[in-house]
Amino acid sequence: MISKAHHKRTSLKGIFVNLLKHPSKSSKHSSESSSRVSTPESPPSRPSLFAILPAELCIPILTDAAKFSQTDGEINPYSSALALCRVSRTARYIVLPELLHTVLLSKSNHVSAFIYALEMQDGYAQTGNHLRFDYAPYVRRIWIGETSSLTHTSINFSLLAPVLFASKSLALDTGSMSLLDSCLTQVWDSHTRSVSDGGPSRPRWSATTLTLAGDLQFYCPTTQYDVHALRSKFFASIDQFVFLPPATFHFSQSSNSANIDSKSFHYNLPPVEVDKFPWESLKNPQTIVLALPRITLADSALRACAQPSFWDVCVMLETVPAPVTRVNPKKTEKNLQSSFDVRAALTFSGVLTGDFNWEQTWACRLSP
Repeated sequence: MISKAHHKRTSLKGIFVNLLKHPSKSSKHSSESSSRVSTPESPPSRPSLFAILPAELCIPILTDAAKFSQTDGEINPYSSALALCRVSRTARYIVLPELLHTVLLSKSNHVSAFIYALEMQDGYAQTGNHLRFDYAPYVRRIWIGETSSLTHTSINFSLLAPVLFASKSLALDTGSMSLLDSCLTQVWDSHTRSVSDGGPSRPRWSATTLTLAGDLQFYCPTTQYDVHALRSKFFASIDQFVFLPPATFHFSQSSNSANIDSKSFHYNLPPVEVDKFPWESLKNPQTIVLALPRITLADSALRACAQPSFWDVCVMLETVPAPVTRVNPKKTEKNLQSSFDVRAALTFSGVLTGDFNWEQTWACRLSP
């Protein structure tokens, strides 16, 4: 449930954005108009927000208005920040770090657009354009969805890899492992050249949390020895792994419902998926977190799900301590559990199917 404080913050953000998107006339025009007689046809102009407040107050207002926030029904969580970037050059430099803090690239075309933005910045850097802005120091979290339709020849990995590995929290669809491999290869090649020139002895990546979303059965083990070694090195450096179910999956029915007129449903990692993942690569993680949706519905509610309908679904976070050689999703005394509710679309036609927006859940709840 969204808190009242969140609603208040969202409304304030709208006020700030509107004030900054539609500033009043300049102070010169304001002084001229103040000497005129106000009429219904010519209302007195209002000084802009920048004219009223000192810079030390304008900067935190801009920063707060540009912060990433995603709620149900919001189409573009970046709309406020993008609008503020158009106010002025100064506003753009204040807002861009907030806009880049959390980068969501859900589809292949989003990845292509982001790479195009990186290429623009690279061009600005070469020409000394004042619009040049280095993205890498400000990207803290990045989500990359399924990208199998992308051809790697169209991706400039020399620009994407430094930004990807500058993030502290990285999330990938299990079908996008080849993109990760190409970025790792790019970083390693750059690292090898750097070492030969007297650079640092360790490759540069900052990620401490790695989230894998989707079917682990689609996790693609690489057959190339050198790429496998790079992936293993990267996995071994991660402190926390988070595993999310597919965006759409079928619940399994359990028989532990306390009410005879209701049914309980759950999701666990199928054993075939668990066995496919290379747990032996996870030598360093402090924790492994499994997101396991659970829901109990009355028979009348199930009948209402004949058409897709939205429900609050409890997601259990099963935290398994490391080291492990294979994750066992069954509860043990050492496992820690917490939970939260997620809004999901449920459909029942003999089998309960759930459609989840894991991207939003990751951005708002699961990523530090």
